[in-house]
Amino acid sequence: GIPAIQAWHDHGLGPNTPDPSVVVQQVDVPEEGRFWVAHKTADNGDGTWRYEYAVFNLNSHVSGGSFSIPVPEGVSVSNVGFHDVNYHSGEPYDNTDWVVQVGSGSVTWRSPQTFAQNPNTNALRWGTMYNFWFDADAEPTEGQATLGLFRPYTPDSVQFAAAVPSAAGGGGCATDFNGDLVVNSTDISAFLSAWLLSINEGTMDADFNGDLTVNSSDISAFLTVWLEEVNEGC
Repeated sequence: GIPAIQAWHDHGLGPNTPDPSVVVQQVDVPEEGRFWVAHKTADNGDGTWRYEYAVFNLNSHVSGGSFSIPVPEGVSVSNVGFHDVNYHSGEPYDNTDWVVQVGSGSVTWRSPQTFAQNPNTNALRWGTMYNFWFDADAEPTEGQATLGLFRPYTPDSVQFAAAVPSAAGGGGCATDFNGDLVVNSTDISAFLSAWLLSINEGTMDADFNGDLTVNSSDISAFLTVWLEEVNEGC
């Protein structure tokens, strides 16, 4: 009767070796169904922290349609990621990945369409688990994550306690790509090296604009912010 998501904590550091940094909890949709959620944060050692979340829909028919983490103004977010399941064997559901938006005080992933637009779009349906992650230049503090519901229901979302970026760590330079606390031409070289690596090896390290794709638009976005930070500071 124990959900498989619990294994992230109980065996997170190897077989029968718990990972105490993983927090697992249940989140109920009032009078409807249950989700299990888990989160973990880790210091990357370069002035940034990795934030990871897993959401497992145990038996909610309403399903999940979005997931949002608050991010204070001035905190730089990078390496945003998402993982879902692929439907197959004649199942009618769409496999388009959730879209992500970074800004306006949060990192938010959401189904590519609403229930009204397409009832068979990619939603977090019962028996499945989705993963979400990003890096931020702010150490974690306790906050509230929001799980938006897919099918029409009251309430239309549920919240739960989770580790989120703090305001205290914000204010760093988004284009200080080599982490030397100075924005200059060496950061362009460091970014372009990471960009080429991402293109050749399929990593997301150079996904500067947070659209889950590494391409020339990331270079444009990086250079735009780099010029602003060189001229105006950060």
